[in-house]
Amino acid sequence: MSLSNKLLSGIEINQNRADAELTLGTTPIYQEFRLPENIERGADNSEILIPPLSGFSFLSRVSTNTAEAVVVDWALERYLSSSGWVELTSGSCVGAQAEGSKVWFDIYFDDLITVDPALLTDILRIKIVGRASGGYTDRVVQYSGGYVEGSEGRFAATLVKDEPYLYVSTAGVKLVYTWSSDDGVVRESIQQNVAGVWYAT
Repeated sequence: MSLSNKLLSGIEINQNRADAELTLGTTPIYQEFRLPENIERGADNSEILIPPLSGFSFLSRVSTNTAEAVVVDWALERYLSSSGWVELTSGSCVGAQAEGSKVWFDIYFDDLITVDPALLTDILRIKIVGRASGGYTDRVVQYSGGYVEGSEGRFAATLVKDEPYLYVSTAGVKLVYTWSSDDGVVRESIQQNVAGVWYAT
């Protein structure tokens, strides 16, 4: 796993290691780390800058025919001695760029995380949660007048072409809908699990 900053010269904090693979599911997995001591940028005191954190990447295994429907929940947390683990930011990642045994997911935060002096010494961790394995993909459904006619019934939704739409039915079924700009068809899939995540031991 690695942390990155897309605004400042491509700064990246990379473990450059992928020693072992864990099977991902609905139980969270964690990777702990600290920020490097040499993260500061600038030639003298007037120019010293600690770049904010803008995202991270993780290496995964994506099974055949699941790339568009894989969903991973993620969070970046810091450890405070007074209160334990505290969330800095979180979100969900939908869709993989490819299928295969080693595929990178790039996560960008909605808001930059400012690196204060305390954060330089705190323990941080990345949290990743997958989905239950199995279920169908690419079932064609109807979308008209702002309503989806899906396998779990009719519901209001604002779909945007080529952007995934997450939905949880009243029965608790986790689904993802994609409206293709190529053929204009809306497809429904059970949210798929990333088969595995590589990490540094």
